[in-house]
Amino acid sequence: KFYDEIKFNKISRKNIKFILKILDLVFITPGLKFSFFVINKDDIDFQTEFKNNLWLAYEVFAEKLLIGNISPREIVTVLADYVTTPPDVKFEVNVKHSVNNHFQRLALAGICRVDSKGVNLIQIIDLFLGSIAYCYKLENKMVKGDNNKIKFLKEFQKRLKVTTFTGGFRNSDFNVFEYRLK
Repeated sequence: KFYDEIKFNKISRKNIKFILKILDLVFITPGLKFSFFVINKDDIDFQTEFKNNLWLAYEVFAEKLLIGNISPREIVTVLADYVTTPPDVKFEVNVKHSVNNHFQRLALAGICRVDSKGVNLIQIIDLFLGSIAYCYKLENKMVKGDNNKIKFLKEFQKRLKVTTFTGGFRNSDFNVFEYRLK
């Protein structure tokens, strides 16, 4: 009887037990793999690197994330959260061509943007990504810390056997890559 969208920023005393049950289910479900990019926007010169085009930056980072996580003989389909874009943005086409060109084969079959309200896996990604970002915010004293969000973060970290996501983290099913300028 939970009818709201599952989002990290909506974790509260009223729903924390339910959210932790979702975490239980994820960790007993075989075959799920998650990859995340952590980007400090202050470390990037968007004018120099992307000509102030945030849509281009979005494409480039999506390409990097995919190229860094697709296995040698794997073919993937991406479900991406739906975002309204200007008519000239061809995210799905550009990312697919770039990734396949990189591998010189069919590695990315396609990208389908979906409304996160209707796709549980996208909502779970929001929980994880929000938790990872919250870890950075806590460590940099950008937030005081909400007890329920901290409870979720600590349980998530416990499951992964990690104390922080700062600097990145990787195991067989989770990859948190911290983007840094060279």
